[in-house]
Amino acid sequence: MNENDQSSSTSSIKNFFWNFPVIGRIFKSVSSGLSAVKKIKDFFIGNNKTPNGLPRIILYVAVFSGISATVVSAMIEYKVMVSAYNVSPNIISLPLEVLKFSWKLLFQDIIIPIWDFIYNLFTNGEKITETTTIQQESTAQQVSLKKSLLPLLTVVGFEGAKCILILYRHSTQQKSFWSGLLRWFLVGISLICSLIFFAQLMNKPHEDAVNEESETKRSQFKEEMEEHDVELTELKDQETEFKSRIEKLQKDRDYEILHGNYGRDAGPGKVSDGILEQIKYERTEMEKVMSKIKEKRVDIDEEVDEKIEEQIRKGGRALDPKWMSAILSALHEARYSDSKGNYPRRWAVAFFGFFSVIISVALELIISEMFKRVAKEISSHSGAVAS
Repeated sequence: MNENDQSSSTSSIKNFFWNFPVIGRIFKSVSSGLSAVKKIKDFFIGNNKTPNGLPRIILYVAVFSGISATVVSAMIEYKVMVSAYNVSPNIISLPLEVLKFSWKLLFQDIIIPIWDFIYNLFTNGEKITETTTIQQESTAQQVSLKKSLLPLLTVVGFEGAKCILILYRHSTQQKSFWSGLLRWFLVGISLICSLIFFAQLMNKPHEDAVNEESETKRSQFKEEMEEHDVELTELKDQETEFKSRIEKLQKDRDYEILHGNYGRDAGPGKVSDGILEQIKYERTEMEKVMSKIKEKRVDIDEEVDEKIEEQIRKGGRALDPKWMSAILSALHEARYSDSKGNYPRRWAVAFFGFFSVIISVALELIISEMFKRVAKEISSHSGAVAS
């Protein structure tokens, strides 16, 4: 049996099974799937290679990696630009915003004025209340943050220019001082935006919650410590006794001045003066006790602050993201065994600053290297076509 007979026999068997109502559909589906997989495999890994002789999938991976890094860098810049322009962060799709702008221009600026003009001709200039309501709602919305395309357009300009400069530089092999300067300027902007972005995310994001908990616990800690402080309790009792004695002496003096006593005439005299001197002495002694109470409460406040710092703020660790504080606490405790992992704030600032720089540099290197590969393929393809 020759090859033609074999292929004819195989084709007959295939047609036989494919003509069955259910089994035929299954065979067709499986065959179509295998054919599609083979085409995809050949396209990415097979003989479909780049001008440099590499499988085209490598070029696609490079393009995907470069675009992904560019999108991440752009989103970081976009978040910062939204804050810088002080606008609403809800603008992400440029085509959608263009469509909304066109609709607003057509409907609100053209159709509604023409309708109002025609309506006024037939109603002698009377206005409908719905228009006023719409205007009031529009005015109320303008009080809040406005929407703007400026952040998005700014980021598109920055990242687009950066990618074009890389492609142009490595596809044409032409160097330019100004294009190089512009590229480094754009890289510097990305670095600054990354620092701002990660500072907002990583520098004390839980500060408000920790401060609120600290204030709630402060009065509780202070009350508990004052109740269990024996010395303070004794001082308070002494203050109460002094106040009671002074109050009694003051009543005795007032009675002596108004009525006299033991045959003495009413009015000031040696007895009332002696009582007054005793009152002054008691007040002086009471002020000493009150001064000690004040000092004791200052000491208690300091102990409360230390307790809050240790249990709630944890030396500042509670202010930071848990993943960052865990790393820094471990490093600080390894360096200072008695520190309990309560690292100083400069450690946190140094960490998120270093982290943001590393992320930004990594993104810029990925963008540069991946688009450099694409530029070389463009250059090779152009040379192959020209020859």
